[in-house]
Amino acid sequence: MDADKSRPPVKPETEAERASAMRVLGSLGSAGFAAGITLAIFLLGGYWLDKLLGTSPWLTLAGILLGLGGSFYMLIRTAIGKDGKGK
Repeated sequence: MDADKSRPPVKPETEAERASAMRVLGSLGSAGFAAGITLAIFLLGGYWLDKLLGTSPWLTLAGILLGLGGSFYMLIRTAIGKDGKGK
């Protein structure tokens, strides 16, 4: 579908609005990065324990589930504004 070209894109009008938009984007970007790192750490930890204990693939799957749970928890906390920064 083509975008409606009769309307100009919405842009922040003041420096304060731009700064606020950048804070929001920065917060969401860092939350997404942290979620990916959390998932990777739990995945690799489960994989390592599987190799160590010979329980493949169960601890890898448990690591994936724990990583996903932790990632979603962090993303939801950030989305509702309870990221620990006094919001």
